Amino acid sequence: MTREEYNKRIDTCKSCPIYSDKWGTCGVPTDAINPFKTAVELNGILFKPCGCPVEHKAVYAVSKCPANKWPEISQKSLQEETLQYIAELKKRNRLVPGDMAKIYQLRKDVLGINDGKTGTSCPPCLEKIVNDIETKLLQDIKQQSKETSVETPKKTIKRTKKKKGGTDATA
Repeated sequence: MTREEYNKRIDTCKSCPIYSDKWGTCGVPTDAINPFKTAVELNGILFKPCGCPVEHKAVYAVSKCPANKWPEISQKSLQEETLQYIAELKKRNRLVPGDMAKIYQLRKDVLGINDGKTGTSCPPCLEKIVNDIETKLLQDIKQQSKETSVETPKKTIKRTKKKKGGTDATA
């Protein structure tokens, strides 16, 4: 994600009436005292503020504003950040809170699988999902680079040959 895209997200959050200046979050932070988010209507959209610190959440291209107010980011930024996330996930070789939800959202967004599942307790299944997402992203990037690459025209070089009579002729 570019610095400009990040700044647009932060500006959008800070101008939102749901934003909590006190906490720097999307709505009131959720915790043990307030574990359930209350739905809010904003400009005709009903959503639940996530309670996340916006400066942290806005960094990740795969993150979304619960009210769908963030501007779209470039597809390339999203793909690169997702691949970076997958590499970090594989390196640490364990899940942290939020990973399962993020992986299943990527499963839906990248692979187009919308079967209502939200997770798995099967490590080989989860590994396959992550590998499938990575493979699909790499294929998409390769395809996009093929589509955007412009072939340079081959230059024609004229050569001159000498005729037997001593004058030059172009071939």
